[in-house]
Amino acid sequence: MTKREFQDRLKNACAAVAAAEAELTEIDSKFGDADHGLTMSKIAKAISAAAGESEGAEGGIQSMLDDAATAVMALNGGSAVPLWNTWLDGMQEEAPEGDEIDVAGIKAIFARAFTELDDMSGAKVGDKTMMDALIPASQ
Repeated sequence: MTKREFQDRLKNACAAVAAAEAELTEIDSKFGDADHGLTMSKIAKAISAAAGESEGAEGGIQSMLDDAATAVMALNGGSAVPLWNTWLDGMQEEAPEGDEIDVAGIKAIFARAFTELDDMSGAKVGDKTMMDALIPASQ
């Protein structure tokens, strides 16, 4: 996969999260303070903007993911911000400096991101956290 293909997939995933803002807010209103949709939308938009800014820029996949992690960390958004920053930072630590990544490389960046996040979170599948999606994706 090229950096451009990786960017496109990342931006598409972020667009889906941003589009689900109202649904995420509704769910959170039943269990929390109804800010999760807004927070996730802000995070998704920051990641997408960072990925978009790296189009045509110097630096490969690692640089793009580092920029995304930095953009997320600059946000105000409760506990979700450091969790997503940790995940993205873990990805960039394993990502290639160049513009190409293969399946083994994708598996490696997901595994590293999971390890970094697991060290912070400790949540397991079924705990109703982001780990419900990230653990299976990392496996």
